[in-house]
Amino acid sequence: QCQVRAEFGTVTKLSEEYIPSILKWKDRLRQFCKQTEMYLQRSSSSLEAELDRAARVGGRALQRADYPRVGMYVLSWLILTKYGLGFQLSDGTVGTLFNDNTSLLNVNDSGDYVYVRPYLDRSSIGRFSRDKFPAQLDKKRNVLRSFGKKMSEKLHATVDYDICPEATGPDLVKCLLQALSTSVGLVFLLTGNVLQFNMADRSKLFLYEDTHIFYKDERGNKWHFDLSQGPAMLVRDSTIAIERFLSCLEHAQKVLANWNLPVRK
Repeated sequence: QCQVRAEFGTVTKLSEEYIPSILKWKDRLRQFCKQTEMYLQRSSSSLEAELDRAARVGGRALQRADYPRVGMYVLSWLILTKYGLGFQLSDGTVGTLFNDNTSLLNVNDSGDYVYVRPYLDRSSIGRFSRDKFPAQLDKKRNVLRSFGKKMSEKLHATVDYDICPEATGPDLVKCLLQALSTSVGLVFLLTGNVLQFNMADRSKLFLYEDTHIFYKDERGNKWHFDLSQGPAMLVRDSTIAIERFLSCLEHAQKVLANWNLPVRK
């Protein structure tokens, strides 16, 4: 079971609530990459005909208002090895994911705090006002303030509203659950079953809502895809660098396949 070993101790394993989503994405991406490789083996004339048909029925995929937004994402972050990872979400929430796998959040700089502990269903959530904050969490609040100050001084990222809507549901606790460092970038798992991949080349990949993918390349160009439409929807969009995008998906699949999941008993 997921347990806190020490105040700033070893990172615990992921809560089982999020295992099904990770396993499904792993299988979906593997299948999609395989299907796409087979699709691209078709003759060039066949693929050109596919593009011509797409142009006649309306060209590019979905317009801005037609696809579901990710909902939130990690806007900026800092790592302090002794304590954990500080982060700012796209809605303005500032938080710290501590090395003991607990999270403390300052919601929209309002003075209201949310404390999340890593039990199996992530349901152990405390909400505290500035005036009624528990003394035993003062040390973590001081670390959170230090992270927030450093990020405000050094990091000045702007929200991309093609990824995150301007207003999100107020009842969902927006929290970073796990962060992984890989050979080509960072991976974030957020509440709402959102997976965010920040690549070293500055491209971003989001997996969310079961089959939806949002991809932003290193130049800032953006695409939305729904895997349920199959590989044809990828070929129809002649503006995307397909090989680079597939490489990104394959990396995501490998990360998910090797995620540190609890052993089921």
